[in-house]
Amino acid sequence: MATTPNDTSAQAQFKWANSLFQSGDYGEALDLLMPLAREYPKNSEIVYAQARCLMALRRIEEARSVATHLHLNLGSARGERLLERIDRGDYGVQVEPPSLERDEPPARAPSRRVQVKPRRIAALLGVGLAVIGSGIAYRVVTDPARLRSTVSQTEMEAAKSQLNARRDETARKRQGQLEKQQEVAESDRLLNIALAEGPVDRPGIEHPPEVWQHTAIDGVPQWKPGIYKRIPCKSNAAYTLDVYIPMAYQMQPAAYFPAIMISMPEGNPAFQGFKEFAEKKMIILVAINNSSNATYGTNKYAQELAFYTVLPSLRVDPRLGFTYGASGGARTGWECAVRNPENFAGLLQVAFGGYGLGRISPHVRVAFLHADRDFNNKDIAYTIRRLKADGHEVREIVFPGDHYTIAPADKRIELMEWLASSARGDYGLAHPP
Repeated sequence: MATTPNDTSAQAQFKWANSLFQSGDYGEALDLLMPLAREYPKNSEIVYAQARCLMALRRIEEARSVATHLHLNLGSARGERLLERIDRGDYGVQVEPPSLERDEPPARAPSRRVQVKPRRIAALLGVGLAVIGSGIAYRVVTDPARLRSTVSQTEMEAAKSQLNARRDETARKRQGQLEKQQEVAESDRLLNIALAEGPVDRPGIEHPPEVWQHTAIDGVPQWKPGIYKRIPCKSNAAYTLDVYIPMAYQMQPAAYFPAIMISMPEGNPAFQGFKEFAEKKMIILVAINNSSNATYGTNKYAQELAFYTVLPSLRVDPRLGFTYGASGGARTGWECAVRNPENFAGLLQVAFGGYGLGRISPHVRVAFLHADRDFNNKDIAYTIRRLKADGHEVREIVFPGDHYTIAPADKRIELMEWLASSARGDYGLAHPP
């Protein structure tokens, strides 16, 4: 292949890039060289010029890659010299830069002081004058103004026109991509709004934030049947709730429903196996994620945030609140019922008593579920005696195991069924069979 492009337009573009390089317009020169490099990938002159521009722009890794290609794939010694310059950090252009079409002369070795005999002075003066003369000639040859004069005005205008056309095309493509992204985003937004506002056709559908947030009010969803996870509490979004809403909530738009508040000692309690029960018995589940043994000092605050988030926005019957918790979770449930006596109708205490924490309202029923070897059994027995003495209805189920044995799911459902059906009966409300 020839050392310069054969196409007249390409030659003009290369000459114009050379002229721009000499003027210090390295970026403009590189813009002209990049399409030439794609069209003439084996042309060492173009590849070398491309590497020089990248070095001048301090795009070192790209320059190294191009120089390596020039040295190894195209067999040019200039590629090896460029790699040596890159390795020693010599990226810049000399004060009197050579053309892109030729490489700079190798660096001269440091001179050493030597004694020059008088009879050699004339010879040295002659050499010096020759060097000065060649330098002047070199400067004249590489003068940017003279180089520009070698490229016709028509060729320069054609190269500029091609560069501007490519830039305009790139801008149009980017604008088209941006408009397409905006169209997709708007389509997704409208779809999510439709999903958030539309009815639910089956129980247990999970509503992701990217859907319900489009119709949220004060950060709270417009509730529909299904599962909501990590709902931020009003006033403090760092505290979150998981909520399960039965299909009856949609089918009975004027009705208010019981709710079970769930807390566990490790936090993030989920629904503790009550989803099917809640769907069948038309009960709302509220799991408090930030209440735990490790956060005991702020559990009251987490419960109050749950109250202020759920009661104003969900159709929860304010008389029919229930708690479910094990160990430390049962403790926080009892304390919440003490503070809010008018809102709770029943407590299900797993592996915990609670009487010493305060008196609950006399109308509240309490169920106890614990293992036969639980270390809290004495406190549980004491609490049962005191509650019965105060006139509370109490039920107790004991299962084999210790404090850390998981309570049987069927026994949990049995006791919660008793609490919910009894409380509904107190207010003349029907309880689903």
